[in-house]
Amino acid sequence: MLDHIQQILNPYFAENCKGTIFDLREDAPEALCEFARFRNDTGRVLVYKFDKAQKSGDNTIFPFFANGVSDLKKMCDFILFYENKNRKNFVLLCNLKSNAKGTDSKQMEAAAVFVDFILKTAERLYGNAIVFEPKKYVHFSSNKNRMQKNTVNTRRNSDNLKKQTEFWFYSTRTQFETCNLEQIC
Repeated sequence: MLDHIQQILNPYFAENCKGTIFDLREDAPEALCEFARFRNDTGRVLVYKFDKAQKSGDNTIFPFFANGVSDLKKMCDFILFYENKNRKNFVLLCNLKSNAKGTDSKQMEAAAVFVDFILKTAERLYGNAIVFEPKKYVHFSSNKNRMQKNTVNTRRNSDNLKKQTEFWFYSTRTQFETCNLEQIC
């Protein structure tokens, strides 16, 4: 199923996710939460960053939408399409937040709608339904006060982790937690 996703998405937006451990980096120079670290032991993963600057120099997300409409051009930092060792498919929406005020709910909501469009497009082109488990929302933050009480570190039962849909990880330049894809999917 991931082959269909890979065929329809522009490779310009693909991120390097080779190896067992891979980091996804935030490009903003002022970011305190500079990267998200993931572990992938046995699954297959595709990662996309849709807020990359375009080759033309225009870094506008969704250039076909009008400017000036609040929250119209929001997007999370990374979208991961993951197939685990049991061949179940998952979408993980990942956002990196520094000490900035506010939440990332608008970015995550916009990304979820965009992913639905991608999956429906693949279904339309390839004629078979692509079945994905419920979306997972993965937050990395450099601010411990932003962290939720239901972080992965407080969970011991792997069945509970797999049922959970929202995860929080701490990440700064010098300290970070790793999101283990097998553990949460």
